[in-house]
Parts: sequence; C-alpha cells; structure tokens
Amino acid sequence: MKTLTFLSDGIARHTLTFETDAGGDTLVHGLPIVKAGVWNGEPYTAEFLRDVVANTNAGMADTENFLPISELHPSRDKETKAWIEGLRFDEATQSVLAD
Repeated sequence: MKTLTFLSDGIARHTLTFETDAGGDTLVHGLPIVKAGVWNGEPYTAEFLRDVVANTNAGMADTENFLPISELHPSRDKETKAWIEGLRFDEATQSVLAD
C-alpha cells in the first residue's frame, strides 16, 4: 500500500492511500470532495456535510451500486472510469472524503 500527502485547499493536508485489489484495479482512499465553508454564496456547514455523508452511505448500504464518476472529462471520457464506494466526514479538516 502506498500513501501520498495531498494538499487540496492550501490549508488542510489529506493523506491518500493507494492499493491494488486482486483484479488489478487501483483503489484510492481519502480523496477530498468538499470542505465546510461558503461556495458561490451558499453555506455548507459541517452539520450539513455530516448529514450528506450519512444519507449517502445509508442509501448505498443495501445495494451493490456505487456512485459512478461517469465522465471524468465530458468532452472525451464517455465510460465510467471510477466510482465511489463510500463517503466519510473528517472532523479535523472539516472535509468530506471519498473511498
């Protein structure tokens, strides 16, 4: 397993963990998605983001479905290249992290 410190916002450092599964796919853990704060004039509080994480994970718990990242670059990538298996809220950085 390989780790990398990722500087996402100039303030908080996030550690990404990379591993390869039995099928040869690379798994990334701890990818920062969004941080509590104000974006385009809209507040995203830690409480709101915790609820998003809980509701998203609850919706994914009873299925084998994952949140697809269906277009990494809309003009050229037309297939699913990655997916999110779960979200978590990191209290220290006030960020939503994806695995």
